[in-house]
Amino acid sequence: VVRVYRLLPVTVRDEIFSHLSERNHKRIRRYLKFPAASAGALLDPNVDMLPMELSVSGAVRAIERYKSPVGCDTYVIDGAQRLVGMVDVGKLLKANHSLRLKDIMVRKTRSISAYAKVDTLLKHTGWSLYRSLPVVDRDNTLVGTLAYLRVKDSLGIIEETAPPDAMASLLSFAGLYWLTVAQLIDSVFTIAGVKKGESS
Repeated sequence: VVRVYRLLPVTVRDEIFSHLSERNHKRIRRYLKFPAASAGALLDPNVDMLPMELSVSGAVRAIERYKSPVGCDTYVIDGAQRLVGMVDVGKLLKANHSLRLKDIMVRKTRSISAYAKVDTLLKHTGWSLYRSLPVVDRDNTLVGTLAYLRVKDSLGIIEETAPPDAMASLLSFAGLYWLTVAQLIDSVFTIAGVKKGESS
């Protein structure tokens, strides 16, 4: 979603934003600050994370309430949402339920800076151990995760669709731009139509 919004003029963004909830509005603006060719532009913001002071029993209950499947590891954060560690879900289920996550977590994590350039990401040493890595802001705030396959796919798309000259690049961008605008406008009118139906 954020990658689409990057293509829009400010006036069009404001029009689309007026139809979003305040929560989604803030989330989109938060991720728009990352450069287009960075890890922050590719990350998945839906990340499993739990506070370090949470008990093991509380963490297990929280995981059971997740609406989507849980990965092998869950990230642990402090009160400011800074990444402080990670815990293996299997280990979590077997741990003493009176302990806290900070007592059983692995403190050394291999994270990626949200500002790291896309063409440098495959060199990260963390891929030798994990298929997905946490992405952090400059203050170590956990902002999402990035999968190895997502990085490879992104680089593959860039290489395969690279135009032979500047004019081809311009035409390709223009076509994508207007297609995106048309789709977003269609979505906005659909939303407006639904709201009108609800109020009538």
